[in-house]
Formats: sequence, C-alpha cells, structure tokens
Amino acid sequence: MYNSRGKWFLAVLFLLLGNSIYAQTLGSSNPNSERENNPYSKYGVGELWNGNTTALKGMGNITSAFSDPFIINSDNPASYTSLILTTFDGGGIASSRNITNASGASYNTGTASLGYINLGVPLGKKAGMALGLRPYTKCYYALADTVATPLGGTVRSYAGDGGLSYAYLGGAYKFKGLSIGFNFGYMFGNYRKFTTVADTFNPHRDYQSQFARYIRLGGINWKGGATYEVKSRDSNYTFRVGGTLTLGQNLNETVSYYKSSSYDLGGTLINDTVKADSYTDRKGKLKLPTSFSIGVLLSKTDKWAWGFDYSAINWTNFSS
Repeated sequence: MYNSRGKWFLAVLFLLLGNSIYAQTLGSSNPNSERENNPYSKYGVGELWNGNTTALKGMGNITSAFSDPFIINSDNPASYTSLILTTFDGGGIASSRNITNASGASYNTGTASLGYINLGVPLGKKAGMALGLRPYTKCYYALADTVATPLGGTVRSYAGDGGLSYAYLGGAYKFKGLSIGFNFGYMFGNYRKFTTVADTFNPHRDYQSQFARYIRLGGINWKGGATYEVKSRDSNYTFRVGGTLTLGQNLNETVSYYKSSSYDLGGTLINDTVKADSYTDRKGKLKLPTSFSIGVLLSKTDKWAWGFDYSAINWTNFSS
C-alpha cells in the first residue's frame, strides 16, 4: 500500500504523461513502426486491454467473485460493498512483443500507457461506490505487402492507431450475503486508419492512392454485477460466487472518409486529388456485443485465496 503522498504523486505523474507513451523499437529490422505494432488490432475495435488493478493482475485476473476491503475491483461493481477505507489506486501498463514477417525478418516493439485510475469510497457498512478511468481497447499497427500485377509490383501499406477508454461511476449495496452493484459510464475514443496503394513498375511515373478513415466514438455503457458469500462459523474462511453482465450497447459513430491520389511525373508533383465519393462526418452506430463472466473464490482471511473465472463475449453480434 502507498501512503497518501505517494498516491497523489502517482496520480499527478500519470496525468502529466497523458494517455500513452511509446517506446522505440529495439532493432532496426522494423521498417514500419517505432512503437508497439499489433497487426491484428486492425480489425474491429482493436486489441482488448485489461484495465484491472495491479493486485488483480497478480491474482490472474480472477475478478468475478473477488472482493477485498482495500482493493477496488471495477470489473465487478458488487465488490464495492467490501470497501472499508477511502482508496485511491492508479497504475500503468507496459508490453512488448516480437514480430516475424513472411520473409523471416524479426523485430521487437514496445509501448507503455496509463493503465487505470480508481477512487473507491465506503458508504456505511452495507454500501460503497467507486469512480475511475480505464482503457478498453487499443489499436496500433503498421504493415505492408507487395502484390504482383500484370504490369509489375504494387505495394499496399496499412497503418492505424486509436482506441477506446471508459470513464465510470458505480455503486453497490449489500443484503446480508448478497451484494448487487452497477457501473454507469461513458465509452469514448477515436481511430485513424490508412490504406496506401503505390505502383513500383513505372520508372517515369509514380502513382499513389490513399484511403483514410477517421472515426469518433462515444456512448453510454453500463455493467451489472452480483456476488454471494458464505463464511465459516469462525469467519476464517469465505466462499464467494459472483458474476457480471454487460448487454450489447450502441456507441454513436462519426466517420469521415477520404480518397486521394498523387502523381510524380518526372519531378512534377500533383498531390491530394480528393475523389468524389469521399464524405465527412457521416453518422452511424457501432454495436458492442453482450459479455458476461462467472466465477468462484475460496479464501482464508489474510492467508490465501483460490478462485476460478470464466468470461465470454459474443463477437458475432458486433457491427459498425
């Protein structure tokens, strides 16, 4: 546990850092990006990021039935009834990966970002509340391939970044051994995605087309949770079962799409000719699918805990 001075210093530090910082690649074999590069984050809403606290990550992210007097478990809002002290917690996320392309070239990438900021407050002996900010997804990729055509080679490049964050306010109430809680919040973020096609077969004319998509997202998002616990007669052992549910929800989506082309005719550059089928600020909906989790946890007070979690998201119902 940090003292109060340490907590506020940590909070100010992460606010100054902003949403994210990126580490340079460790080798020169990466031709596309100097930051974390995950090609699969190109699809859907990107890579799901775990916004759990450091303590919960140390428990293997067993969150459905987890509840503790000093740890804010925003994954299951029913756990807020266990808080006995006003608690502030902040943390970061760092990751690295090694990527090998089809030709065998390998390179390392890495990134670090704000992991979460949480504030939990007990409301008497039977209730509690929490508020905070945590990441939901991240998108970061830069890749290219070469396609053979009857006239020669064509290089296709793909690049994108962005992500979604979740700001929430939640509360919970306890009825004997049953705790029920809800998080109500706002999901928001933006993405930039680019596709570039360039020919390599004409030595006298360099032709390039770019397709750019800018996406802004925002909308209400809520999550419900419940836990039920039974204690042994001497109160040394606790058995708890818990679960969460997030129904499919729609986010407001605003998309701008631009097609452009450029020519280099022997040193004469004709640039950014916007195509007629480009559009700006087209409104729509992005549907996040239903998700749920269930789990059990057996613990001995201040000694040990054993648990099991199962979670699922029905991505077949995702649409944008």
